[in-house]
Amino acid sequence: MKKGLKCYLKRRIERYKKSFFLYKIIAKRGGGIAKNTKDDLERELGKSVVSSNNSLNYRYSEDNNMIDNK
Repeated sequence: MKKGLKCYLKRRIERYKKSFFLYKIIAKRGGGIAKNTKDDLERELGKSVVSSNNSLNYRYSEDNNMIDNK
């Protein structure tokens, strides 16, 4: 592998690692906010807002490698 290409790939990998961990932190914060909101709503209503009646069911479609709603 040429030296220039090797340096370029090293920089790209380092940038990817940094952005991956940043997005991971952001996703965890967003999930925490969603959980707190759900918990607050359930506490206010006095019942669970998630049940088998209102959950979404997905299945894997082999035709074009997409997820479809059941």
